[in-house]
Amino acid sequence: MTAVVSTSYWTPPYYLMALEDGKTPSYQYKSKNLIPRISDTQYSGNKRTISNRTVADCNGMSSLLPDNDTLESYSFNPTLTSVLRLDTSVQAGKITSQVVLSEAGQIHVSRNSLYLTSNLWTPYTNNTTTTSPRCAPNTPCVTSLIWNPGQNGTLIHRFVLDRTNTKYAYSRLIPGSPLSQYSMDEDANQNFRIVTSEFSNTQSTRLTILGSSGTVLGQITGIAPGENFQSSRFI
Repeated sequence: MTAVVSTSYWTPPYYLMALEDGKTPSYQYKSKNLIPRISDTQYSGNKRTISNRTVADCNGMSSLLPDNDTLESYSFNPTLTSVLRLDTSVQAGKITSQVVLSEAGQIHVSRNSLYLTSNLWTPYTNNTTTTSPRCAPNTPCVTSLIWNPGQNGTLIHRFVLDRTNTKYAYSRLIPGSPLSQYSMDEDANQNFRIVTSEFSNTQSTRLTILGSSGTVLGQITGIAPGENFQSSRFI
């Protein structure tokens, strides 16, 4: 079995910069233009057949956005991510897909699970207020001369792999950001282990362990304050 993860970036008009000539660009935001497509080429002797279809229709797409409280505190990149499953040993085999509205940051795949991570962050803050300043897209924002990156978090999505099928299991928000895909691991009991770096006034490292249903089983915080996390090995 093979799993393929692809991302399709689309940008609403209000995130796009104005054209230099001052003209207003036109946008065709229809579902058939936004939803990713699959082009399947099959060969039989000297005959080639090409079929095109969308990965999913609007009813077949899953939304894995953070909850309302998280959205009020964090920013994120809206992205369509497709998880495709196919059996490469079967000619013209079935291709199944799962499309989610979530950014694909780092990815970890085991025999029975696929994990996607989405980056969340808060805008810059100053040292006199506790709320984050909101600035219009593509406009410079006046911030404090004292650098304060606010919070960074990782939204973890787990999918269960069952032959060519993919089923959504859970989403869990944890503090910090992973360095790379090698910062993650799944043990024999399908417990997910991830090492993240937290950037605030003092940088530190955190280890979080999630159960198969997304429950936090354990964590170690404040590892090596002020030091950069470089690599990890799970035993």
